[in-house]
Amino acid sequence: MKSADMRRGGFTLIELLVVVAIITLLIAILLPSLTNARETARKTICLTNQHQISVAWYAYTQEFHGNMVGPGTGGASDWVRSGNTDDSLKKGALWPYVNDMGVYRCPSDRRDYRAGYNINDIIETDYEYNRSYSFNHFLGYPAKSWNIFPIDRITSIPTAAGTMLMVEEPDWRGYNMGSWVVRPRFSPAEISWVDPIATWHLGGTNFGFADGHAEYRRNEDTRTAEINQFFAVHPNSPDLEYVQSIFNTNNKWY
Repeated sequence: MKSADMRRGGFTLIELLVVVAIITLLIAILLPSLTNARETARKTICLTNQHQISVAWYAYTQEFHGNMVGPGTGGASDWVRSGNTDDSLKKGALWPYVNDMGVYRCPSDRRDYRAGYNINDIIETDYEYNRSYSFNHFLGYPAKSWNIFPIDRITSIPTAAGTMLMVEEPDWRGYNMGSWVVRPRFSPAEISWVDPIATWHLGGTNFGFADGHAEYRRNEDTRTAEINQFFAVHPNSPDLEYVQSIFNTNNKWY
């Protein structure tokens, strides 16, 4: 009797296979939800980063009598400096207002910086980009260019809540170089991007605005996530039209 009871208390091969199948099914059901939850958390951190940088940008304008920090990466008054080094952030004009390196980088930015350049060859390296965001060329650039008339004072912004200050950019040149540009709507080249936008958050992009808020927008055009060059031509793209509408809000071009 004891041996029979022990045999009846074990699992048969079929029962074990059923259990394994159920566990596999549960993992298949739950894993996408867990992945989405993790990405939602990273998206929220990114939005918080953009908000903090926007607040720092506003503090700068108050200290400098309404003048905006430069949106590029080359000059002494630009918000950051050129390169993918600690100094590129620490020497930026906004560093005194937001001096945490983690704030400058989206946690969903998976780019690796793999190539540095000199006169003779490409130097292979392997480390992460230290910055994920680029500033709107329209806000603070010192001269007209890219078919637009930039503005240099915060009081000249037509609608701060509707004007993009920054965006996630997947620049592949070793760091996010210069400002972020798109030609405005109704310009001669209105159907093409200039710079791309990142789609790191479940097919969408985070944008920071001049009034300090940041928001997420899911992209509608599948072509947006496939951009791998500058000046991508996308006629009838709702994503391009949206970005154009928040980029140059005075709609003046030449």
